[in-house]
Amino acid sequence: MSFDQKQKVFRVLYKRYFKKVHVRVIRILRNERATAEDITQEAFMRAYNYLDKLQKPRDAIKWLYVVARNLSYNHLRDTGNKQTEHLDRRVFVGDNEKELYELIPDQKSLTPYKEAESNEGLSILQEGLNSLSEGYREAIELCCIQGLSYRKAAVVLNTNESVVAHNLMRARKKLSESIF
Repeated sequence: MSFDQKQKVFRVLYKRYFKKVHVRVIRILRNERATAEDITQEAFMRAYNYLDKLQKPRDAIKWLYVVARNLSYNHLRDTGNKQTEHLDRRVFVGDNEKELYELIPDQKSLTPYKEAESNEGLSILQEGLNSLSEGYREAIELCCIQGLSYRKAAVVLNTNESVVAHNLMRARKKLSESIF
Protein backbone atom coordinates (compact mmCIF):
# COMPACT_ATOMS: atom_id res chain seq x y z
CA MET A 1 0.00 0.00 0.00
CA SER A 2 1.47 3.33 -1.01
CA PHE A 3 1.84 6.22 1.40
CA ASP A 4 -0.98 8.17 -0.31
CA GLN A 5 -3.31 5.17 -0.21
CA LYS A 6 -2.54 4.63 3.44
CA GLN A 7 -3.28 8.30 4.18
CA LYS A 8 -6.62 8.15 2.36
CA VAL A 9 -7.71 4.92 4.03
CA PHE A 10 -6.73 6.25 7.44
CA ARG A 11 -8.62 9.54 6.91
CA VAL A 12 -11.77 7.65 6.01
CA LEU A 13 -11.33 5.28 8.95
CA TYR A 14 -10.77 8.18 11.33
CA LYS A 15 -13.68 10.31 10.11
CA ARG A 16 -16.10 7.42 10.01
CA TYR A 17 -15.22 5.63 13.25
CA PHE A 18 -13.46 7.93 15.70
CA LYS A 19 -16.64 8.92 17.55
CA LYS A 20 -17.91 5.33 17.71
CA VAL A 21 -14.64 3.96 19.03
CA HIS A 22 -14.35 6.85 21.49
CA VAL A 23 -17.85 6.18 22.84
CA ARG A 24 -16.98 2.51 23.27
CA VAL A 25 -13.81 3.38 25.20
CA ILE A 26 -15.71 5.86 27.40
CA ARG A 27 -18.18 3.11 28.18
CA ILE A 28 -15.50 0.60 29.11
CA LEU A 29 -13.69 3.14 31.30
CA ARG A 30 -17.00 4.18 32.82
CA ASN A 31 -16.87 7.84 31.89
CA GLU A 32 -13.16 8.66 32.31
CA ARG A 33 -13.28 11.07 29.38
CA ALA A 34 -9.69 12.31 29.39
CA THR A 35 -8.26 8.82 29.60
CA ALA A 36 -10.74 7.61 26.99
CA GLU A 37 -9.53 10.32 24.61
CA ASP A 38 -5.91 9.22 25.12
CA ILE A 39 -6.73 5.54 24.61
CA THR A 40 -8.79 6.25 21.50
CA GLN A 41 -5.95 8.26 20.03
CA GLU A 42 -3.50 5.49 20.87
CA ALA A 43 -5.75 2.95 19.15
CA PHE A 44 -5.89 5.10 16.01
CA MET A 45 -2.12 5.61 16.09
CA ARG A 46 -1.65 1.85 16.19
CA ALA A 47 -4.16 1.49 13.37
CA TYR A 48 -2.17 3.95 11.28
CA ASN A 49 1.12 2.19 12.00
CA TYR A 50 -0.24 -1.28 11.18
CA LEU A 51 -2.72 -0.41 8.43
CA ASP A 52 -0.47 -1.58 5.62
CA LYS A 53 0.20 -4.86 7.47
CA LEU A 54 -3.43 -5.92 7.68
CA GLN A 55 -4.36 -8.77 5.38
CA LYS A 56 -7.80 -7.32 4.65
CA PRO A 57 -8.07 -3.53 5.00
CA ARG A 58 -11.87 -3.88 5.27
CA ASP A 59 -11.29 -5.64 8.60
CA ALA A 60 -9.55 -2.54 9.97
CA ILE A 61 -12.56 -1.38 11.98
CA LYS A 62 -12.95 -4.76 13.66
CA TRP A 63 -9.25 -4.77 14.50
CA LEU A 64 -9.48 -1.15 15.71
CA TYR A 65 -12.33 -1.96 18.11
CA VAL A 66 -10.35 -4.89 19.51
CA VAL A 67 -7.24 -2.73 20.01
CA ALA A 68 -9.27 0.02 21.70
CA ARG A 69 -11.02 -2.50 23.95
CA ASN A 70 -7.76 -4.19 24.91
CA LEU A 71 -6.06 -0.87 25.65
CA SER A 72 -9.02 0.09 27.82
CA TYR A 73 -8.95 -3.17 29.77
CA ASN A 74 -5.18 -2.86 30.19
CA HIS A 75 -5.69 0.61 31.64
CA LEU A 76 -8.32 -0.67 34.08
CA ARG A 77 -6.11 -3.56 35.11
CA ASP A 78 -3.01 -1.39 35.51
CA THR A 79 -4.76 1.29 37.55
CA GLY A 80 -6.92 -1.08 39.56
CA ASN A 81 -9.84 1.11 38.51
CA LYS A 82 -13.06 -0.60 39.60
CA GLN A 83 -15.60 2.17 39.35
CA THR A 84 -19.33 1.59 39.70
CA GLU A 85 -22.02 2.45 37.21
CA HIS A 86 -23.63 5.87 37.73
CA LEU A 87 -26.98 6.87 36.32
CA ASP A 88 -25.78 10.45 35.77
CA ARG A 89 -23.08 9.40 33.32
CA ARG A 90 -23.39 10.40 29.68
CA VAL A 91 -24.20 7.75 27.10
CA PHE A 92 -24.70 7.78 23.35
CA VAL A 93 -28.08 6.80 21.98
CA GLY A 94 -27.62 6.67 18.24
CA ASP A 95 -25.69 9.86 17.51
CA ASN A 96 -27.07 11.79 20.49
CA GLU A 97 -25.33 12.06 23.82
CA LYS A 98 -27.62 11.91 26.85
CA GLU A 99 -27.32 11.26 30.54
CA LEU A 100 -28.40 7.75 31.48
CA TYR A 101 -31.13 9.00 33.78
CA GLU A 102 -32.69 10.87 30.83
CA LEU A 103 -33.59 7.49 29.34
CA ILE A 104 -35.82 6.80 32.33
CA PRO A 105 -39.40 8.18 32.20
CA ASP A 106 -40.09 11.68 33.57
CA GLN A 107 -40.25 11.81 37.36
CA LYS A 108 -41.55 15.39 37.77
CA SER A 109 -45.23 14.50 38.21
CA LEU A 110 -44.57 12.01 40.99
CA THR A 111 -45.62 12.49 44.60
CA PRO A 112 -42.80 12.52 47.17
CA TYR A 113 -43.69 8.94 48.13
CA LYS A 114 -43.66 7.76 44.50
CA GLU A 115 -40.42 9.68 43.88
CA ALA A 116 -38.71 8.02 46.86
CA GLU A 117 -39.98 4.66 45.64
CA SER A 118 -38.68 5.42 42.13
CA ASN A 119 -35.27 6.52 43.46
CA GLU A 120 -35.04 3.27 45.37
CA GLY A 121 -35.83 1.41 42.13
CA LEU A 122 -33.08 3.28 40.30
CA SER A 123 -30.65 2.44 43.06
CA ILE A 124 -31.57 -1.24 42.82
CA LEU A 125 -31.20 -1.10 39.02
CA GLN A 126 -27.79 0.56 39.38
CA GLU A 127 -26.64 -2.14 41.81
CA GLY A 128 -27.93 -4.80 39.43
CA LEU A 129 -25.94 -3.31 36.54
CA ASN A 130 -22.83 -3.20 38.70
CA SER A 131 -23.24 -6.86 39.64
CA LEU A 132 -23.17 -8.01 36.00
CA SER A 133 -19.98 -9.30 34.46
CA GLU A 134 -18.31 -7.02 31.91
CA GLY A 135 -19.50 -9.17 29.00
CA TYR A 136 -23.12 -9.05 30.11
CA ARG A 137 -22.93 -5.33 30.87
CA GLU A 138 -21.45 -4.72 27.39
CA ALA A 139 -24.35 -6.59 25.78
CA ILE A 140 -26.89 -4.48 27.70
CA GLU A 141 -24.99 -1.27 26.85
CA LEU A 142 -24.66 -1.94 23.13
CA CYS A 143 -28.06 -3.50 22.38
CA CYS A 144 -30.42 -1.95 24.94
CA ILE A 145 -28.93 1.50 25.56
CA GLN A 146 -27.09 2.29 22.31
CA GLY A 147 -29.63 0.40 20.21
CA LEU A 148 -27.15 -1.59 18.13
CA SER A 149 -28.32 -4.72 16.33
CA TYR A 150 -26.89 -8.05 17.44
CA ARG A 151 -24.79 -8.08 14.28
CA LYS A 152 -23.22 -4.66 14.94
CA ALA A 153 -22.70 -5.46 18.62
CA ALA A 154 -20.97 -8.69 17.57
CA VAL A 155 -18.54 -6.73 15.40
CA VAL A 156 -17.77 -4.33 18.26
CA LEU A 157 -17.23 -7.20 20.69
CA ASN A 158 -15.32 -9.32 18.16
CA THR A 159 -17.68 -12.26 18.51
CA ASN A 160 -20.72 -13.65 16.72
CA GLU A 161 -24.41 -12.75 16.94
CA SER A 162 -25.39 -15.85 18.88
CA VAL A 163 -22.90 -14.99 21.65
CA VAL A 164 -24.33 -11.45 21.85
CA ALA A 165 -27.88 -12.83 21.98
CA HIS A 166 -26.88 -15.34 24.66
CA ASN A 167 -25.07 -12.71 26.76
CA LEU A 168 -28.01 -10.34 26.45
CA MET A 169 -30.47 -13.04 27.51
CA ARG A 170 -28.29 -14.02 30.47
CA ALA A 171 -27.74 -10.37 31.43
CA ARG A 172 -31.48 -9.70 31.44
CA LYS A 173 -32.09 -12.82 33.50
CA LYS A 174 -29.40 -11.94 36.05
CA LEU A 175 -30.58 -8.34 36.20
CA SER A 176 -34.15 -9.53 36.74
CA GLU A 177 -33.02 -11.92 39.49
CA SER A 178 -31.03 -9.22 41.26
CA ILE A 179 -33.94 -6.76 41.12
CA PHE A 180 -36.82 -9.05 42.06
